Amino acid sequence: MAEGVEERLLSLRLRKAQIYIKDFKLGEFESLELSFGTFYLLLSGQCAGGSFQIKLYLNKEIVAKGKDLGCIKNAQVKSLDLRIAEGVKGGLELTNVKLKELSLDELSLNFKGNVFSGEAKTASLTFLGDGVISFNKQNPLSSTINGKLLGSGMTMLLSGTLNNLSLEFAR
Repeated sequence: MAEGVEERLLSLRLRKAQIYIKDFKLGEFESLELSFGTFYLLLSGQCAGGSFQIKLYLNKEIVAKGKDLGCIKNAQVKSLDLRIAEGVKGGLELTNVKLKELSLDELSLNFKGNVFSGEAKTASLTFLGDGVISFNKQNPLSSTINGKLLGSGMTMLLSGTLNNLSLEFAR
């Protein structure tokens, strides 16, 4: 949904647009632009003083970059630099993360193909750990992720898919 739409030769610009994934409102953006490049589709946008850019290539490779996005529901994206192809490479730093009943001050994930390392901070506690990614070639965003972050005698479990992560304390 958008308040305004501007059509161009090879692009479409939306003003005050809301993005939903199924019934979940991902965020509200000041502007979004969808454009066509050679062998890729580019989605770029701005919100709350930050910006992002996502390229979707014909070979299903996804390259996402962004920083300071305060309009994403349940988290603020401090930095985003990911390449999703035959695995996931790059980093993601989030602040003010709210997943289920768990809130984190910071969550940093560093992806290296089919494995990742992570750090989570909440209150004065720091959790460190790692995990694995089961890559789905047909739908890269449906790749599953499973990992553990340990700290102060407690364990956090990170699981789900790249587009639907879950983080919770182990019981």
